[in-house]
Amino acid sequence: MSQRHFRLSVVLLIVAYLALWGRQSEHMADDPGLGWHLRTGAFVLKEGSVPRIDPFLALPRSEAAATSSPRQWVADQWLSDTVLQSLYSWGSWPLVYAVTIGLFTVAFWGVVLTTAYSASGSALSSLVATALAWKVAQVHLIVRPVLASIVLFAVIAGRVRRLAVQSPTSKADAIREGLVMCSLFALWANLHPAFVLGLAIIALHGAVLLLTRRQLKFACGSLVVLLVCCALATLLNPYGWRIFDSFFDLSASPYLRSINQEWRPLELLSNEALLLLLVTLVPLALTLSATPRLIGGRLFDILSTLVFTYAAFRMVRFVPYAAILGAPLTAIALADLRRVRLPSVCGATRRFISALEKRLDMPRSPILIASLIAFIGCTLAMFGILPCSGKPIGPSATLYPADMFDEIARDRGEGVILASPDYGGAVAWRLQPGFRAVLDDRNNVVGEELYRRYFRALEDRTELEELVREYGVTHLILSSMSPVVAQLSGEQNWTILYQDSSRRVYRVPTN
Repeated sequence: MSQRHFRLSVVLLIVAYLALWGRQSEHMADDPGLGWHLRTGAFVLKEGSVPRIDPFLALPRSEAAATSSPRQWVADQWLSDTVLQSLYSWGSWPLVYAVTIGLFTVAFWGVVLTTAYSASGSALSSLVATALAWKVAQVHLIVRPVLASIVLFAVIAGRVRRLAVQSPTSKADAIREGLVMCSLFALWANLHPAFVLGLAIIALHGAVLLLTRRQLKFACGSLVVLLVCCALATLLNPYGWRIFDSFFDLSASPYLRSINQEWRPLELLSNEALLLLLVTLVPLALTLSATPRLIGGRLFDILSTLVFTYAAFRMVRFVPYAAILGAPLTAIALADLRRVRLPSVCGATRRFISALEKRLDMPRSPILIASLIAFIGCTLAMFGILPCSGKPIGPSATLYPADMFDEIARDRGEGVILASPDYGGAVAWRLQPGFRAVLDDRNNVVGEELYRRYFRALEDRTELEELVREYGVTHLILSSMSPVVAQLSGEQNWTILYQDSSRRVYRVPTN
């Protein structure tokens, strides 16, 4: 491999890494759950154990007094939260951002690129396919443990695809692969609950075996053993089988899905939807038209891409996973297009593409190079050297103004805050242990009924006052546009502690 080829590929990877430090990084820490993720990590580090009872939210006064029915909580991202809090303690937001962007870079320009190249054999096609998938998946480039699932899903999908192309040649290889997969699932189950999607990928490989009938008895038996072992490996977590309940409870309520952005259907005319179609369904159509006999890897690509693309259009949170699975299919389709006979007038285009293909020859290990770039970025971040050093990083001051929380803390040392679920994490991070929120964005902990009551309270003062009495609320954070704000206007006993163009903070009058 020539030095020129190596440099050109690495330059593209470095450009992709630096591009994530641009406008994409401006809102990476704005997720409403980030605060309680950090607090969970701090809890684990301090107590040396995982929380089993919710430590963040206020209970109704009757329950709090009796302490007989506290909210049970499965902190299914405890290990990611611990790592996140540790990173924040060591290097504050610069290091957290550098690790987040580094992992995202490794996931796509290391793992996905390697898988796409092994599928297509074309460096140019693989780079284009990876770039498209990388852009689509940026809808979930946020500082949250979901990033661990994106990385591990890419790894598992690549390994399963390799099994779909060629089964292990010896029993020792099969055992070694099984041990690696089980180890990955055991780790994944402690990082993020989307490990269930990894098990689904293995099951889809089983569907491919059934469709192709390739070494059916032996292969299916081995695959069943692998699937069972990986599922058992996920039980190596502090909560055991309850970790599965945690995953499925997240999307059990249609009402909660409707108010949570990542669980809503993907808008058909959004940029993400159009890009996803370009990465999945268009290559799918091209592959089906160009390849009449579909076996092994290609059939796995088609089936898994169809299933996850459908899931992505049903729920936004599946978009990155559909993009990862669509990348090899895109690379194959682009490589097949190069073999199409072009009119003579397009001869110059063909020559240009061929020359570019040679200059963009793949480095020997994209994963190693992507990891090295990410490591250098993290090391520089430890010393405060960032590509976007002129831009503020961390939670947005517009969404979570520090002055607002400071005003609440100055007003009194402890209390209960009733606010939008989007503020629950920020209250936990900025105001605990003195203050607790009534609700946050953990749908499976809060429950549907409390969400409904809160949104009714934004419309009706009577409902608002009932919630205030039941939970012993001391402060309200309300949108200036909420109808109940107009109902409170002119009430002298409802003191406004803070207000800006979009929100008001009230001190609740004492009885």
